[in-house]
Amino acid sequence: MKIMRITYIFVLIFTISIIHYQNPCNADENNFKGEDVWNIGAIPINPCYDISSSWDSFNKRFIIVGGADYFGLNPEHTRFILCTDGKDIEIIEKYDDPNFIGEQRYTDIAVCPINDYALITGINGSLWKLEDKNLTEIITVDDEFRKVIWEPDGKYALIGGSDQIWKYENGSLNKIKSGGHGFISASWSPNGDYLLFTYGGLCEIGYYDGSRVKILSLNNTDLKNYSMNYVSFSPISEIALIGAQNTMVYSGCQTLIRFNGTKFSVIDAVNEFPDTIIWNPNGSFALINAHNIPMIYQDGHLKGSCDLSFHFTILDWSPDVKIKIGIGGNDTMGYGIISWGNLSDYFYPDRDNDGYQDEIDLFPDDPTEWYDTDGDGYGDNSDAFPLDPTEWLDTDGDGYGDNSDAFPHQTEWSDTDRDGIGDNSDAFPADPAASIDKGEERHLDNWNLIVLIIFLLLILLTGKQIFGMRKRSKNA
Repeated sequence: MKIMRITYIFVLIFTISIIHYQNPCNADENNFKGEDVWNIGAIPINPCYDISSSWDSFNKRFIIVGGADYFGLNPEHTRFILCTDGKDIEIIEKYDDPNFIGEQRYTDIAVCPINDYALITGINGSLWKLEDKNLTEIITVDDEFRKVIWEPDGKYALIGGSDQIWKYENGSLNKIKSGGHGFISASWSPNGDYLLFTYGGLCEIGYYDGSRVKILSLNNTDLKNYSMNYVSFSPISEIALIGAQNTMVYSGCQTLIRFNGTKFSVIDAVNEFPDTIIWNPNGSFALINAHNIPMIYQDGHLKGSCDLSFHFTILDWSPDVKIKIGIGGNDTMGYGIISWGNLSDYFYPDRDNDGYQDEIDLFPDDPTEWYDTDGDGYGDNSDAFPLDPTEWLDTDGDGYGDNSDAFPHQTEWSDTDRDGIGDNSDAFPADPAASIDKGEERHLDNWNLIVLIIFLLLILLTGKQIFGMRKRSKNA
């Protein structure tokens, strides 16, 4: 009797363990954290410096070059190269020789869009190559280099001299235009079809289509008395803004000109000359520096200004607008590289303080989100599938989004034959009538047979026991 009970309990536990099986699944969690907008201190740079900057996308930094262009205000550096990542300033080169003030200064820098190096121009006709911290002089020619700009795909760079235009391609420098037409400012159209450039000429602006240079005359237009000096294209449309000066008017002669791809037109007169024009990355507005008055251009008009106590030589920001720099000074004190300070709230409000201005922040009230690459309404930081607009959650962490996962809480994700058994454990994922292969069926049948035999033995033993008890009772 005792043996029978033990056998029965063993069979029951063994049968339950065969029928019931559970496989737990754990999901990983990723944490993301935004970066802070930076603030750094000043270095001695004053208005007599010629300064230019270029964003280095390879190393996430600004490279700034310049030098003193004349005597006065005790300039400290004949020329210099420095860089900043938004946290620290590193001086790559500092050359001091008061005997060469203005003669050996750097005038411009442009980082190659496809290779990790930059070209730097010198006022003495020198061309330099900067790779990391290594500076190498490529060549010096008989010219005064003012501006360097890369073709958008990085195939070649154009260099504007005092009265010549040069092309740097495959390590060689060649002249492509001479005869009084260099350039001091240049900008490519958004699709890279052509370049507009200015050289200070009266009622003329330059045009380059990749093969030839043309000078566009505005002598028969309302702009016949204007001298063009600075040009900048919108990054998203064929709209260019041009800083100009009416040479026939002595009061309020500075103005802003708009080019829409086919026609030039005057926008507004300004009190100071527009010497820097920079668009924000999405092209919704442009910041214009007119001496010490930064102004906003938006929707075809100038919309605001902010008086400052010092003159910005350059204004610039990184493509994500997180690193913003202004460099300048005034007649009595020198300012160096500074954060935008009180300009940030005026031009770039950031109400959730995540370091991404409301202008580009798709989630301006959520400090944990700013981008939505796939446009599904879920920020990239919390989106488990930031490149798939149909998915954003993966509850079971199996790599398959909940929307397409037939088993979002298990180790399964697909049920091809819709039999309720996931393909991973379904031996016949395309056959709704079967889910276990023959080998497994035979294996299971064997266990079923064993259980049946044991069950029959229990019945036989029980019946034999009962029969024996009755027989003994009858004999008694």
